[in-house]
Amino acid sequence: MVSTQVLNEASNVWLKKYGLDIHQVKSYLKTIRKSAEVRLLNETLTFRALELFGRHKLSFYDSLIIAAALDAGCRTLYTEDLQHGQRIEKLTIEDPFRHENP
Repeated sequence: MVSTQVLNEASNVWLKKYGLDIHQVKSYLKTIRKSAEVRLLNETLTFRALELFGRHKLSFYDSLIIAAALDAGCRTLYTEDLQHGQRIEKLTIEDPFRHENP
């Protein structure tokens, strides 16, 4: 599952940080859409995000992503922006770029 918030943030990074053109970004988004459910943000998720924001002291935009993941029944959220191993309700945060010491 991927929320529209994640698609928006990824598009912004691809355009501004990596300098991709609009056609490349659209191609990436279409690939993601084919392989993952896209969860639209709505009023219910906004209010849930506000609760998460207040309870866990997260950024509002991270709270929106977490609200969408919880609503979809996800158990794991892959992100480098939150603390690896952190639990938020039934969701566990995993940093996909974290290297374990052997």
